[in-house]
Amino acid sequence: MKLKNIFGLGTVVSAKKYDGFCGILITDVISGSPSDKGGLLRGDFLLSVNDTEIRDLLDYKFAAADESLEIVYRRGDKVCSATLRNNGNSDDIGLSFGDYLMDKTRRCQNRCIFCFIDRLPTGLRDTLYFKDDDDRLSFLQGNYVTLTNLSRRDIDRIISMRLSVNVSLHTVNPELRADMLGNKHGGEGIAILNELAKSGVTLNIQNVLCPEINDGEELERTLRELTALLGEPDCGVESVAFVPVGVTKHYNENGKVADMPENCKRVRIYKQSEATAVIDIIDKYGDSALDKYGSRTFYPSDEFFVLAERDIPIYEYYSPFFEQYENGVGMWRCFEYEFQSALLSAFDNGQNDNVKYKNVGLVTGESAAVLFRRMFDLFVVSDSVKIFAVRNDFFGNDINVAGLICGSDIVAQLVNQDLPDMLLIPESMLRNEGNGITRTTFLDDMTVDEVSTKLGRLISVLPVDGTGFFRAIAES
Repeated sequence: MKLKNIFGLGTVVSAKKYDGFCGILITDVISGSPSDKGGLLRGDFLLSVNDTEIRDLLDYKFAAADESLEIVYRRGDKVCSATLRNNGNSDDIGLSFGDYLMDKTRRCQNRCIFCFIDRLPTGLRDTLYFKDDDDRLSFLQGNYVTLTNLSRRDIDRIISMRLSVNVSLHTVNPELRADMLGNKHGGEGIAILNELAKSGVTLNIQNVLCPEINDGEELERTLRELTALLGEPDCGVESVAFVPVGVTKHYNENGKVADMPENCKRVRIYKQSEATAVIDIIDKYGDSALDKYGSRTFYPSDEFFVLAERDIPIYEYYSPFFEQYENGVGMWRCFEYEFQSALLSAFDNGQNDNVKYKNVGLVTGESAAVLFRRMFDLFVVSDSVKIFAVRNDFFGNDINVAGLICGSDIVAQLVNQDLPDMLLIPESMLRNEGNGITRTTFLDDMTVDEVSTKLGRLISVLPVDGTGFFRAIAES
């Protein structure tokens, strides 16, 4: 019930509904914004928008997108309301909050047998050891979640808001999933995934495969059940990716393996023949899904093809959507396609077949170096562009992707080599600090400037983009 407006506040309302809920602290109100015009102040606590109780960023963004907004907030010991007009129909009504999510990030409670963070060496900065498992970050930033810490309210909200979710599944065998996640409730996430999929929630699924653990017959079972799920009306599954486990040399530091289930202690990297078998199984179900549903849906990552020493499939294998590009699925073929398009564009602009290349060096991991050499041969890139494949001594020689190369390894292996004046590195080598912050630091805390100084060479950081790479190596 609304009470008389006193104390110079907005309309004072009954506080009974909000007993036990303090709200979200407003840290700033933008001058001239709808919230400013409505009388909200820094230090107020936001309680609800259009009768939706606000507990985090998702509640706020969806509720605040309406044109007419009834805001309820707490000021001191009074609960007040204000009516705002959001004429732009935007979720930005001029309020700022202390934390991005307006809540604490949910920490992962699993102890996955393949978790890369658990295999980091000791002594790195604390933020590198934080593991999130937050469905809100899945929707907002594309993070993968295991669905092991969702409440009924969380599940209902995902369905009602039609949020997209990226799910780390790994197997549809409940007992095996519990073992692999190191969480006795791990198997319960399979039922949640099925519920979300059947409710039309958009899902992109990732599976980390471990030799002799969740491949072979277990992989067949996963693919059979997911294929059956695709046949459900309104099924929201868009894509399913399979990536190989990475094993660092720090795997058993501090006795990390000791308390794992016996069947999960033998995590190791894939052999060529095993990687080949994985690709064949996935492609069998992918071909079937393409024929039956019009989409391949099931994809091995590029790394599986490298391990199997097979050519990465043609562009059309992944097109038109490349749903799991960021997960390393089709990334190389897309990069090569972009490079080729930029090269052909240069020909069309009158350079004919005489494209001249700069004297530069590309610093990359051992896996990518193989692919770059093939591409350079295919498109006749001159040897003035030198490839420097860096061995991963920091994490271990079995880790050979470019994104995990550290500054200390680059310096140690290149310092005595004959280097060109300019070195190129992919931005994937550098830590992503989020929020649009420029990447400057490797995982071992060395900065690009430090590596540049030690090598005595300029370093240019490039996006993982074939067009940008061509422009970086070709004379203008």
